[in-house]
Amino acid sequence: MNHGYTSMARPKVRVPHVKFVKRGGKHYPYFDTGKRRGDRKVYARLPFYDTPGFWDSYNVLKAHRDRDEGPTNIITVDELLRRYEASAKFKGLAVNTQTAYGHAFKHIRKAFGGAEAEDLKPKDVRTFQSVSTPATGNLVAAVIRAAYAWGREYELVTVDPCKEVKSQETGSHEPWDDDTLNAALESEDRLIRLAVHLLFYTGQRIGDVCNLRWSNVRNGHVSLVQQKTRKPLTIPLHSALAAELSATPKAALTILATDEGRPISDQVLRKHLKKFTADKFVPHGLRKNAVISLLEAGCTHKEVQSITGQSLQMIEYYAARLDQPKVAGGAVLKWEGTHRERANSGETLAESGGK
Repeated sequence: MNHGYTSMARPKVRVPHVKFVKRGGKHYPYFDTGKRRGDRKVYARLPFYDTPGFWDSYNVLKAHRDRDEGPTNIITVDELLRRYEASAKFKGLAVNTQTAYGHAFKHIRKAFGGAEAEDLKPKDVRTFQSVSTPATGNLVAAVIRAAYAWGREYELVTVDPCKEVKSQETGSHEPWDDDTLNAALESEDRLIRLAVHLLFYTGQRIGDVCNLRWSNVRNGHVSLVQQKTRKPLTIPLHSALAAELSATPKAALTILATDEGRPISDQVLRKHLKKFTADKFVPHGLRKNAVISLLEAGCTHKEVQSITGQSLQMIEYYAARLDQPKVAGGAVLKWEGTHRERANSGETLAESGGK
């Protein structure tokens, strides 16, 4: 995040120990190392302020200066988060991860922002978890853990306030029941119907579906790069999804859009879908519906993975929700079909080796 600054610009806030020298329209930052050569201060050149390497280089130099003269500035939790957010480590995270972390930053700043970073204790994090939802508590703990791990790397802090802090049970996003799913697929609400078709028949996350453009659909396939995993996928269009897309006017760049042609954010779509299901289900449940339907159709785990992009372990976990009678019925049909083929070919069970 560049905080609104253009490349090679000077920040609007003071950065301790840094001076900016303007040359040729560019502001060159220099760090005061605290050392001297005779009567002159020794400065170290930093990357331009709004480039990814600025804060990483700054923190290394400041850590050396603090070691030489002893820490002169106490760092707060808010300051630690600000530096972490500007670091190359944070900028290397997937976009949707950065967005989730941004939500956690708000909670952390409200609860602990003004406290000295070194004073944050595991009991403080556990107390926060006790008064928040499990999902929020786990996210906040994960972000604190990441920010402090980065901070220890650059010697901004020495403590680990998430040491021995355990994740809370959050439950599971349930797959939608058949009645709700069918009602959504046949809904008169254009947004609901189109969104559920995209979520169910691609098996993707809501953020990836909201980002889909018409240009992603070509030659009977939809291509995308998953935000979370950066995994590229090319998925053949299910006939039901192809029909729905054909009936949808291309009124915007994105497939999901408002009547005015503006993109729909994942948060707005999430609210619409939860309202449609009367808060019984969340959009992510449709990802489970897709996996379960593919498995019940006889797809292998690898085939399911090629569509959803999930790990084989996650697909195996979802497989526990399969409709056992339905799967068993399909298995027997395949079994009987194999015997019919052999009977028609004149092959006996003994000749087939007992297969």
